[in-house]
Amino acid sequence: MNVNRASFSTKARTWLLLAGLTALFIGVGAAIGGAALWFFVIFSVFLNFAAYWWSAKFAIASARAK
Repeated sequence: MNVNRASFSTKARTWLLLAGLTALFIGVGAAIGGAALWFFVIFSVFLNFAAYWWSAKFAIASARAK
């Protein structure tokens, strides 16, 4: 497996995981109904934003690296 293919595979799995987590949150919000749906939509958007922009910081901090 070459580097480009491995990179694509990793990115595809990451996007699939984020999409699945978003669908799970929105599904829970829809099951509860009412204003909870909008809360879960906003929460999932914030979670995806944080995961996209700050995931490297989270990983480094969790390993206690500098």
